[in-house]
Amino acid sequence: MSKGEIDRAIVDFNRALELDQSLAAAYLNRGLALLLKGRDVEAQNDFERCLALEPQWSSDLGRRRELAKCLRARGPCDALK
Repeated sequence: MSKGEIDRAIVDFNRALELDQSLAAAYLNRGLALLLKGRDVEAQNDFERCLALEPQWSSDLGRRRELAKCLRARGPCDALK
């Protein structure tokens, strides 16, 4: 996934959340996109909103967050293009 695609995804998740603030998956995925962009504080806020809506997702969220951090640390790679 390119940086432009991540930016577009964030815009799409923003729009989805404007329409329905109860979409835990939108908070989760926007948080992951924000984390990939290095916007950690905003990402953490989204993760907290996600878990407030779906507390049972905590273990899955942890795994996805660690994956996003690893991908960000590696930088661009073919799998993300």
